[in-house]
Amino acid sequence: MQNGNVFKLAQLTDVHLGPLPAFWPRHWNVKRVLGFLNFRLKRRAFDDPTLVHQLVEDLKRQSFDHVAVTGDLTNIGMPAEFAQSLAWLEGVGSPVDVTVIPGNHDLYTRLWQDAGIERWRAYMAARAGQDVVPGLAAPLANGFPFVRTFGRFALINLNSAVYMPPAIPAGRVGGEQLARFVEMSRHLHEAGYVRVVLIHHPPLPEHGKRGLRDAAQLEAALVEAGAELLIHGHNHRDMIVWRDTSTGPLPMVGAGSAGEGAYNIYELTRVEDGGCRIEYTMRRSPGAGEAFVEVGRKVLDAVTGRREEIL
Repeated sequence: MQNGNVFKLAQLTDVHLGPLPAFWPRHWNVKRVLGFLNFRLKRRAFDDPTLVHQLVEDLKRQSFDHVAVTGDLTNIGMPAEFAQSLAWLEGVGSPVDVTVIPGNHDLYTRLWQDAGIERWRAYMAARAGQDVVPGLAAPLANGFPFVRTFGRFALINLNSAVYMPPAIPAGRVGGEQLARFVEMSRHLHEAGYVRVVLIHHPPLPEHGKRGLRDAAQLEAALVEAGAELLIHGHNHRDMIVWRDTSTGPLPMVGAGSAGEGAYNIYELTRVEDGGCRIEYTMRRSPGAGEAFVEVGRKVLDAVTGRREEIL
């Protein structure tokens, strides 16, 4: 259970929940055909959800206060996949206990008459009566960025998923959302909150064409407003990069794919000088039927640690 100075956050990302449901010809388009072929040729292992369900069982045996799912619950954005992933989310926890942001596979191609990610809206919004910060700006009309609070800890949730042409997995945050993020992050810092930013795509320009089209603008916003931790997914691998910001060094951590048997748990501790000590563990399984084990533990220390590294 959370105490006033410690917050434990579990991160699941890139779930790509299977099995891939059947779909009718009216759902076909060029991007879905290419995505379907890529799934069958390169990601067929995701079609079996056994490992993901084992991950949830292992997660529930750990100590944590909240779960963050940082996107890509689906594979090719089929209507049936959103219903399937909602049922899976409900097995992970209630919207009070789980926060979700979408990934590029979740806004894969336009659905027109289907609700799509709106099926998850209860997981993607401030909780009534729980996440009230006086004077905090409201989310934009699309619901992002939204904030959830846990004592003196706050999750700032960004949406980097936008519709892109076939074979383009990039994302975009957008100028309005970036401006609102800066406003929110500054306000939360002034109010004494430890800030954790959630985004699906890796946030910096050096992450290349798979990253954000406006990565330079996000980097500038992060440097301007600051935060204590940023977590993301998308690349299906463990990675960490640091940046100096107006409020101190910011570690940005990418996690492995939950669909491939990986997740992280972050322990954030407020310290006397108003700073934050962050330690996280990585739990992994080599495959369905195999046990999950701790494969790494790291203290995010900008003074004694390497400033940029690949884990």
